[in-house]
Amino acid sequence: DPVCTKEGVVFDILNIIPFVRKHHRNPVTGEPLAVKDLVRIHFHKNADGEFICPVTYKVLNENSHIVALKTSGNVYSHQTIEELCIKAKNWHDLITNEEFRREDIITIQDPQNWRNRQIEGFFCVREGLTSKEGKEGEKQQRETINVEANRAIKRTLETIAEKNEKSEKKTDPPVAEEKRRKAEGEEPSSTVAPATRKPLRTTGQMAMSLTSTFIRPVTVNESATMTEEDMRQRRYAWLKRKGKKAYVQLTTTLGPLNLELHCDVAPRACENFVTLCERGKYDGIVFHRSIRNFMIQGGDPTGKGKGGQSCWGKPFKDEFHPKYTHSGRGVVSMANSGPDTNGS
Repeated sequence: DPVCTKEGVVFDILNIIPFVRKHHRNPVTGEPLAVKDLVRIHFHKNADGEFICPVTYKVLNENSHIVALKTSGNVYSHQTIEELCIKAKNWHDLITNEEFRREDIITIQDPQNWRNRQIEGFFCVREGLTSKEGKEGEKQQRETINVEANRAIKRTLETIAEKNEKSEKKTDPPVAEEKRRKAEGEEPSSTVAPATRKPLRTTGQMAMSLTSTFIRPVTVNESATMTEEDMRQRRYAWLKRKGKKAYVQLTTTLGPLNLELHCDVAPRACENFVTLCERGKYDGIVFHRSIRNFMIQGGDPTGKGKGGQSCWGKPFKDEFHPKYTHSGRGVVSMANSGPDTNGS
C-alpha cells in the first residue's frame, strides 16, 4: 500500500514504517518523520494496468505532473486539479466530494524538479541506513542495487561487496570504524565523516584510456552524477519515441488560438513554450510584429522584439525537421536572431 509525506515522497507502507520507527527520519530528505505524518494515497489504473488520472483517464508516466489530495488520498493529474478545482473554485474532491484546501495539495511528481529523483542524494543512501539491523541490514542494502538480479549476478555483487569491505578496512580504517559503530548501534564519531555511496555511473575516462593512445592512462573509475541536461535528454528521447504532442490555447483580444505542439520533433522549444505559458510570461503582452499575408509575431515581454529569455535563462539550440517547415497557413514557429539564439 502506498503512502507519502507532505513533501510528496512516496513509499511502500511495509518498508517505510520499520525505517521510521528505527531512525525517525525521512529516508529521502533526512528531515524528522513520524508514522502519523504519513498519508495513505490511492492510485487508479486502467484495463492495461497503467496508472491514470481517475477523472480524465490520462495515463500518468515519468513526464506527468502528479498531485494527491491529503484529505482523501486520491491521486490526480495536476492539470485536472488546476482546471476543475482551483480555477473553478471547486474545493471538493472530484471523487469523494470531501472538502480540501490549497495546502492539502501534495505534489507527488514534478517533471521540472529532476533533483528529487537522484538516488545518490537520498539521505538513507548517503548515510548507509536501512530498516534492518546488523548483517541483515547490510545484505538488504546490497540487494537494493538490483532487486531483480538473478542468482549469478547477486553472487557477483556480494563478492564485490565483500572485497570492497576488506579493501576499505585496509586502506580507510576511519570509514570502517564508522560502519562498525552504526551496525552496533553506537553513536557516530564526531571526527569521522560518514561514508557515502557513489552513484552507479562513471565518467568513462578509465575505459577511454584503455582504448586510446592519445588519452593519458587512468586507473581509477571516477563517479559521475546525472546532470539536469542528462535528465532533460531522457525526457526528450521518451517524447520522440512515443510521438507525443502538446496542446495550448492562447486567449487573445480577437478570440482563442488553439495550438498543437510537436514535442516529438522539437521537444526543447515545446518545453520552453509550455513552461513560459505556465509561468504567465505571455500574459498581457502584444503581437509586436504583423506582416500582412505573411505572419504575426509575439512573445517578447518588452513588446519590441528584442527581449525575452527562455525558461532556462539562456538561449537554446535550434531544432529542425524536413517534414515541418514554416510554409503554410496556421504554422507556429520559433523566431530568433541567429543560429542557436532562441529565447521566449
